[in-house]
Amino acid sequence: MKKRLFSLSAIIFLATACQQPKAPESQMGVYKMESSNLKGGTSDTTYSNPHQLKIYNATHYFYVAMTDDSVVSFGLGSYKQDGANITETNVYNTGSLDTAADFKLTIAKTEKGYSQNIPEMVVSGTKYSLTENYATVAASGTSDLDGVWKETSNYTVKGKDTSSTLGVQFKMYHAGHFVFAHRYPTDATNTTFKKGFGSGTFTYANGVAEEVNDFSNYPSVIGVKYTLKIVFNGKDEFTQTITDEKTGNYTVETYKRL
Repeated sequence: MKKRLFSLSAIIFLATACQQPKAPESQMGVYKMESSNLKGGTSDTTYSNPHQLKIYNATHYFYVAMTDDSVVSFGLGSYKQDGANITETNVYNTGSLDTAADFKLTIAKTEKGYSQNIPEMVVSGTKYSLTENYATVAASGTSDLDGVWKETSNYTVKGKDTSSTLGVQFKMYHAGHFVFAHRYPTDATNTTFKKGFGSGTFTYANGVAEEVNDFSNYPSVIGVKYTLKIVFNGKDEFTQTITDEKTGNYTVETYKRL
């Protein structure tokens, strides 16, 4: 009799365990947006071919996007995940720049990737809900470059002339993918700005990184392989040098880890 009761208890335990919700999965990965839906007021609009890429590493997110008429937007920040809920905290974006702000998302895994919902946000006094669907992009591997970096200095040498570009630039490396985005003034009064980004795949070995952009608002860089000489100054700072083999001109950029 005791043996039967033990067997019955084991069956009940296994059945109960099978009914328990699965532990939340990590959000880390590389994702391409496939559609988005915006509802609010009298509008209900679905975009079926958005141009947006988003990367999550263990601590940060970074997205870059471009409309059909080439308007650029991007956002970078840290995040915390609690099951299906994610709170993203802005570090820098094209709209509010470095203003501190939290964005609360609800995440649901799908067969192709995941869906992301912001149930309520207010724009010009109107409440909207935003749902975005993403497909997972194949990504793998690790490197010493993996992480989020902020550019701290840069200069370009053309013959005897040296120049520097003022502005803000961030870069992320993760699982064989990279993304960068920047905003810099284009006039002497610092009132007009250029926004730009690029993303793609990379390899890194023995102090040399090779990057190929497959998504950018700069058409001339897409599909072009760039070779970067990398020198680390400790684990949290590196300098990259890109040399134009035809002209001998080169650009030097230094980055510090966030």
